[in-house]
Amino acid sequence: MQKSILTFALLTALAACGGSGTNPFQRAEVDTGTGTGADEESTTDFSKLTDDMRGVVFDPDAGTLSVDIYGLDQTNQDYALAAYNRTPVLDIPGYLAFTYQDDPLDRHFTAFVAQDFAQTVQGAVAADGGQFNIYLSGATFIALEAFSNPTSSLTGTQTGLVSYAGNYAGVTNMGAVGDLLLTPTTPVDSGLLPRQTLTVQGQIFLNVDFGDNSINGRIYNREWGNTPLPHYTPTYDDEGYLPDIVLTVTSINDVGEFYGDAQNPAQAGIGNYGGVFGGANAEGVAGGIFVENHVGVDNADEYGVFVLTQCGLTGADPICATVN
Repeated sequence: MQKSILTFALLTALAACGGSGTNPFQRAEVDTGTGTGADEESTTDFSKLTDDMRGVVFDPDAGTLSVDIYGLDQTNQDYALAAYNRTPVLDIPGYLAFTYQDDPLDRHFTAFVAQDFAQTVQGAVAADGGQFNIYLSGATFIALEAFSNPTSSLTGTQTGLVSYAGNYAGVTNMGAVGDLLLTPTTPVDSGLLPRQTLTVQGQIFLNVDFGDNSINGRIYNREWGNTPLPHYTPTYDDEGYLPDIVLTVTSINDVGEFYGDAQNPAQAGIGNYGGVFGGANAEGVAGGIFVENHVGVDNADEYGVFVLTQCGLTGADPICATVN
């Protein structure tokens, strides 16, 4: 599958004429998916979500993140991880932001990472804004503690319906000239310059039935993150948000993994989502998405990550007050 980017020049022209336009650039045709994490084996094919992502090493105590993404991100050899720089100005609620750019003419990467409150799961996503017609990106997620089905403290039996809620972070191929890019010390042709990725933030709600081992949900209240505003007009809903992403019903396997289809509100397929539960009684869930052609701009892509705490537990989202 090709990996598309939108050029700044095209975006500016589209803004002037008021159209959404067509994305002329491409995704890299490589398969580097590694399941749920850098060192984890998975029984599910998550390659559409992990894509160029090989893995991450995150230290929540030190606040450091290293990323192994294919390719052109760092000078080390043998698939070594690049140490990203903490970038609080790009933070999305619940997710720490990091960036990396080796020099002004190398790609500029943005990454988000999070763990749930009990540190049972972890998820991350990263992308560059595009350069030389291609962008690189992917998501990764992992259970930090072994998964077990939720049980009732009163009866000791499986609880059945459980909800998870929280925030969502995404990165897109809709890059533009950003204020975090390193500046060349001498004039260079604009065609050599990399772009900073436009990011997306939102909220996510999941309903899970551990009796039938099924899951579904929705990503909503989606808006641009703390990055330069796009130079075109995407589709917005009546409240001024980017279109919701519907996570359709899919099954959960014996090790707590799931993988299913993503749709727009009009029930058209736009991509996939997946993830993994972690911890005793499935305290946390982490996952990723890949969707395309979903904001009214042709060939617009988005990779995203969600890391959520089960409703009813410490650290749960406020919306959990409305569910059992």
